[in-house]
Amino acid sequence: MTMWDHVILTIVSVSIPVLIGYALKLFNSYVAVKTHSVKIQHAFQVASDTVQSIVDSMTQTFTSSLNNTTDLNEDAVKQAIAQSTQTAKQLISTDVQSTIQNETGDFESWLTVKVGQIIQSKNTN
Repeated sequence: MTMWDHVILTIVSVSIPVLIGYALKLFNSYVAVKTHSVKIQHAFQVASDTVQSIVDSMTQTFTSSLNNTTDLNEDAVKQAIAQSTQTAKQLISTDVQSTIQNETGDFESWLTVKVGQIIQSKNTN
């Protein structure tokens, strides 16, 4: 074996572990980001599904009570929305609330907007 063969072999033998280490680090970063994204998506989906169920229930109750009376006032609507929001806060786990808080900066605002979006979508259908 010539001297150049030894030099090349040494460079390759030192470079391969470094490249493999770098590739593993990139792969681990990729997996961590994907795992974090899946957790966030799951948290938002669980919270959205819970809010949807609560609003559906509130809408049914509200519609049933309207059948007994012709009195539709703004205070009753606000109370129903506040009750839906409060029920959602009780039913959504603290882990999910924390995840949404970390991602949006304010769980309560997200929840209020989400309830409003669902009610709005029900009114347009």
